[in-house]
This record gives sequence, structure tokens and C-alpha cells, in this order.
Amino acid sequence: MPAIPFGDAFEPFVHDARRGLELRAGHVQPAAVGGDLRRRLSSLGSRCLLVELALGSAGSLEEPSPDSSARHDALIAWLCDGGWSDVLGRVPGLEPLIHRSVHDWEQAMVELWQHVERSASAASSVGPRADEHVVGVKAPRHGWRAHARLVRFIELSSGRRVVHRPRGLVLDRGFARLLHWIGERADVPEPRAASVHDEGDHGWQAWVPHRPCHGADELRRYHRRTGVLLGAAWLLGATDLHAGNLVADGEHPVLVDLETLLHPRAAEETGPDDVRRTGLLPHDGLGADAAGLTARPGVLTGRPGLEWVHVGTDAIDLRRAPGISPRYHNLPVLDGTPVGAVQHVDAVVHGLVEALEAVMGEREALLSCSGPIAELAEAQTAFVLRPGDLYQVLIQHSLHPRALVDPEQRRRELHELHAASLAGSSFGALQRVVDAELAALERAEAPELRARASERGVILSDGSTIQDCFPSSAWQACVQRIMTLDRSTIAAQAEVTRRCLSSVSAGGERLR
Repeated sequence: MPAIPFGDAFEPFVHDARRGLELRAGHVQPAAVGGDLRRRLSSLGSRCLLVELALGSAGSLEEPSPDSSARHDALIAWLCDGGWSDVLGRVPGLEPLIHRSVHDWEQAMVELWQHVERSASAASSVGPRADEHVVGVKAPRHGWRAHARLVRFIELSSGRRVVHRPRGLVLDRGFARLLHWIGERADVPEPRAASVHDEGDHGWQAWVPHRPCHGADELRRYHRRTGVLLGAAWLLGATDLHAGNLVADGEHPVLVDLETLLHPRAAEETGPDDVRRTGLLPHDGLGADAAGLTARPGVLTGRPGLEWVHVGTDAIDLRRAPGISPRYHNLPVLDGTPVGAVQHVDAVVHGLVEALEAVMGEREALLSCSGPIAELAEAQTAFVLRPGDLYQVLIQHSLHPRALVDPEQRRRELHELHAASLAGSSFGALQRVVDAELAALERAEAPELRARASERGVILSDGSTIQDCFPSSAWQACVQRIMTLDRSTIAAQAEVTRRCLSSVSAGGERLR
């Protein structure tokens, strides 16, 4: 993982948060926690510290050198020795963001430790056991999610790793049952689902390793299974199944985050309701560098970003850089080489067709009260109102040192940018949704919205619901998709799949 810009400068806050956690939770090894908090605090304040470093070097005729860290280290030592009070006095908008982040992280970790203890006492086969203790906690990069909504990877004293998800796992359990149901009826190798233990308000998921295929036969079976996943995900109205949500475990493609199954369709969503909506396939709205079945590391994305350079030295800087796709674990590996679905289109299409034909032949059994997906009708799903990239741009703009110097000006600019982003959105007329978005953005967090599969409302982070936000519920759309499934629809999904995959080169670039 890349070095954290000015990471050691935030040690006073991390130390206090660890101490607070020890007092509230007990049995916590301080060294096991805090890395995710340090990274979040750096995201909030590192640009302000870049200004402080420049001010401290003012008047010097020497160009900052990546071979020297004297000034950088002196700044960090000064901050850790009480200099933060001066910085926060000059940048008053930063102080509440830092203190809230520390408070929310501590609260999230207290809840995590309670969940660990509950798992141990319940003798869960997936979560931490009574004879294991936590030796490490890591959080993947999830944009600007609130601490309480972050997935966390737990390292245990036994050597096991498990995943803590801060939501119930009914969706994951229902998807696993659907895969098994299809596997019993279709002429395809059954895909494997990640083992989960649902605790209602949270859940535990078994760690899914990235392991290679052993031979061409395993590779073919892998890609047939991806076709089954694609068909099942489409039937259940999934979205956002990008490359970070798929892990290639030998000959098994495993989806590891299914919170956007049964995603409701907003009125302004004009794209076709086909397999492209899942996020597994590249298309005009989703680049091959991000789609679940095609993303490769090191591919230019066409979306420039910002990159920290010379971290830990006097020459540390934030520069514009070309967007490059990160390293995912979504592609199977054979003989040390990642092999994308682009090279196995026929196998993917075969798995898709077989899965959908199995559903078409026994749709009444699938939708019965005792069917594998019956419990999903009342499940809650994450509702992604707008792309995470948009929220990231708004938050990053609001964290510019110039904005943090004047909190009221920051708030006004954020409101103006947010209002401009609402153009053409039907949700712009729903003031409570707008207010919830803005409140989250002012905290430098991405909004967390949810929806119940059988209803048409949006559930806000405070638990209240705004009714009648969607033309139909996600469950109604799912039932309609299954009941109207016929051979022409299956052929159309197969053709879309073939066309999307054929639009990508073997190297992962989109063909013109």
C-alpha cells in the first residue's frame, strides 16, 4: 500500500483514538488498529500540511530535494509537539473534520470489537472464534465512506483472515442459494459463493484468496461460471459489480460484495435493463478498466487524477497524473498470466445462456414462497444515487486549503457545486434527499442511502424513509424480469454480452 502523505504527523490523533478505544473496549492491541484512521486524516489534512511545508521553506533559495527530508521531518516533529493547535487555528475548517473523524472511527471500532466478541460467543464458523484474537484490522479504500460503513479485513491470531461487513448479509445468502439452485438444474459447473454469517445489522464473510487456475480445463470452467454469475446478477437487478467486487479463486469467480443487488431503477436512469447494468461488462458508460470481467492493472483510464509524489521527503507534492487502473484480483491466472473473459467469450456466453434457460424452465419454483430468493423481497439494498467519482470530486474540492480557511465559504461553494450537479435529476426535487447528501458532503463523507427491495422509497442514514422515489420497486422489476424471460430475451442478453466483450482488446483497452 502506498505511503501515507504526512502520515506520522497525525500520530497525536491516532494515539488518542487508540487510547479511547482501549478504555471503551478493552482487549485491544493498539498496534493492530489505526492505519485506516491515519489514512483518512491524511486525506483530510495533507494538502494543508503541504502549504505549511512551503511556508516553512519560504525564503530559502534551495529547491526542495527528494533526497532530503530534513524540513519534512522538522514539520512533523513540530506538529507532534503541539504545532497542530497553530495549524488548526489558521485553518478552522479542518478541526471539526478531524475531530469528527476520530470520534466516528473510535465508535466504529467499539462496535467492531463488540461484533468480534459476539461472534466468539456464538461459535460462528465464519467469524472470529473464541480461541482467536485480533492481530490486525485493515480497511480497503472505499472512497469517502463513513467509518461506520467501511468493510474491514480482520487478521486473526490463528492465521485466518475474515471480512467484517457493517450490514446484514441477506442479499449475499440469497444470491448463494440462487447459484446453487441454478447449478442443480443447468448444464454448467456451479459457481462458488463466499461463505457468510448474517447477524442482522452486520455480518462476517470468509476471506476469498486470489489463486491461479491449474490447466486449460479449469480456465474454461472459470469463464463458464462467470456467465452464470452474469445471468444471476442481471435477474436480481444488480449494479456496481466492478472489478473490485470480483475475486478469481482458482477456477471459481467469486463476487464478494453484493450490497447493490436488487438496486432500484430511478426515473432518469435511461440505460437499457440488460446485463450491462450489472457492472460486470464494459460499455459506453463503464470502461474496460473498471468492469468486473475485463479490468486489468496499469491500463490508462482516460480519467486524470491527482498523485502524491516524493512522499516523506522535502519535495513531497500533489500533482496531476494520468488515471491508471489499480491492481484488482478479478482475473483468473494461468501460468502466471491473467486471462480475461475477452479471450473466452464463447464460454461466458454458454454459461449465461444455460443459467437463464434453467430459470426460464422453472420460474414458478424459483419465485415460490419456498424458493431460494423468497427472503430477498424484504431485504435492504444500498442505493447508489450518483457515481462515487462525483462525490469524490465534490469532497476533494471542499478540502482545498483555501476552502478550509473559511468554513462558511466552503459550505457555500459546496452547495453551489452540488446544486449544479443536480441538473436533470428527479431527485433534485426531493429536498430531504438533497439535504442528506449535503450533510454528508459537509462532513467529507459520501452519502449512504438505502432502499427496501419491495418498496419504492429511499431510506436515509437516520433511518427515515422518503416514499415514492421510484416508478416501481426493485423486487417488482426482478419478478417481471424472471416472468417475461423467453428465448428471444436470452438471445438478446447473449448478443449484448458477446458485443461488449468483443469491444475490448486482450490487453484490456477498449477498441474503437
